[in-house]
Amino acid sequence: MGGGNGQKSKMARQRNMDKQKAAAKGSQLESNKKSMTIQCKVCMQFLFAPRPR
Repeated sequence: MGGGNGQKSKMARQRNMDKQKAAAKGSQLESNKKSMTIQCKVCMQFLFAPRPR
């Protein structure tokens, strides 16, 4: 039922690696800017283009 210091350290390293991988993916803002290609004729606001499925 225990869990020694070695196991705790291993789990902490694994958690930190997962966090770094998630942060390395970067922001979604750049892809959002690229997808704003449709412009409304009335209000001239840019809208998101539908994604192909």
